[in-house]
Amino acid sequence: MVEKVKGMITSLTEEVIGNIERIVLTDHAEGRWNERVGPYARKAQLNRLLTDLHNLRRIRYYEDFGVIDNEVVFHFSIEHKRNKVAIVQTFLGRISLKPLLEDVKNIRNRYVYLHVEPEILKEQKLPQLSVIENQQLGEIHEQISFDLMDKQEQLSLSDKRYTLMKRQVEERIKRNQRQKKRAERERMRKAQKLAWQDKRSQLQEKILEIRMKKMEQQINMKCSAYSSLANRNLSALAQEDILKISNQAKVS
Repeated sequence: MVEKVKGMITSLTEEVIGNIERIVLTDHAEGRWNERVGPYARKAQLNRLLTDLHNLRRIRYYEDFGVIDNEVVFHFSIEHKRNKVAIVQTFLGRISLKPLLEDVKNIRNRYVYLHVEPEILKEQKLPQLSVIENQQLGEIHEQISFDLMDKQEQLSLSDKRYTLMKRQVEERIKRNQRQKKRAERERMRKAQKLAWQDKRSQLQEKILEIRMKKMEQQINMKCSAYSSLANRNLSALAQEDILKISNQAKVS
């Protein structure tokens, strides 16, 4: 988005920009922010925010003007002592509210009505930092603190960092091993459960087979009993018939 801003000045070198460590506002700049940019913010808050945005390279510099996220335009100067501090003299406004501010190169050659109604200022949002940008800022702040230490402190901190990194790696390895053991126990538990279910099914099949055999035996026994009883009844009937026939023959 920032490439859309017109009038980039190449005389402001990357070396000069790279030397900037802090961005601070004048009291006048604080007032202009709250009159032209919004939402309302205090100078200390804006100092931290602009310094963070500078470290994240979200500010483009054009001669003595700066543009935040291709939106907020400000006028600044650089402190001559080692070029460490950029001082914001004033804020001109937001490009979305004052489109003429987009032509940074010709700002001085035209009149721009910079007043913004308070109701509109309240609706504006401060530049937001993403999670990744917050992580980057943490690394930047840590590196700045490290660079400000003397060599002995840096070596001591480096040893601490190495020890911390080693501990983190060891903890990660232990955590992975614990996860593997849990996964193996879960796999064994599932395998045992499946084996038990298989044995249970086999046992149920055997019990069912035994019951079927018993039922078959009982049916065969009943059939044999009925058959014997039927045979005995038939024999008795036959003997009675023979006896009747013999008696009839005697009488005749």
